[in-house]
Amino acid sequence: LALTQQPLRWHDQQNPFALLPRQSAINGCPQLVMEPGGPPASRISNSFRRRLKSKEKKLQALAGYRYHLATSDADITRLLDWFFRVKPVRMAEQKLPNVFAEPDVEQFVRSACLAPRGEGHVIDIHALECDDEVIAIFAGVADGERFSMMFNTYTMSEHARYSPGLILMRYIIDRYGERGYRSLDLGIGSDDYKRMFCKDDEEIFDSFVPLTSRGKLAAMAMSSLSHGKRLVKQNQMLFDLARRLRQAFG
Repeated sequence: LALTQQPLRWHDQQNPFALLPRQSAINGCPQLVMEPGGPPASRISNSFRRRLKSKEKKLQALAGYRYHLATSDADITRLLDWFFRVKPVRMAEQKLPNVFAEPDVEQFVRSACLAPRGEGHVIDIHALECDDEVIAIFAGVADGERFSMMFNTYTMSEHARYSPGLILMRYIIDRYGERGYRSLDLGIGSDDYKRMFCKDDEEIFDSFVPLTSRGKLAAMAMSSLSHGKRLVKQNQMLFDLARRLRQAFG
């Protein structure tokens, strides 16, 4: 059994799989811990806010510029149609595989985004738009205490130069912070933009559990490979070397 990328706890509930043999995952989960009722500066520093507001002035000049949470089925479908057109292009530009390529994956995302939950939906879609185009969307799940990012992308137009993803993230953090949420994460990984907002790390672990004698060998191999990848990612020189090799032979 390869049980990867598990949290030690979810709110006050301990993960029972943490009792199995485990090791730190390749990547941690950057997390923003928020104090309910805390001032905006406790979530995002005033200096960072000023930089984002300066960038946003360029976007605010666009006709119909707005931030909103999609609530109607028509809005959700329209934003997802745009996402599934733009995201493959964005991923190809970054030389990343299109994880949404399988038809069942796209259908699952669409179904979850449209599925009702309480007064909203299973997945929240936040967007920056103007009259001419969708500028950025971030989507994730919110449970009343924590918001967890699931997928996002931003425009391929010239408006991308004004960091619309970071601006949208500020709106999202303030929205949930003002509603008493205690934490927010942008998904497992070490992307630079995540560190701009998330200063803490939630510990994430992997468990490789053999069920047979052959499984013991497989578990040892998977454990060693995972440990090696983690060492590379934690060493900037090794990570840069691995990235250059991947670009050369990819």
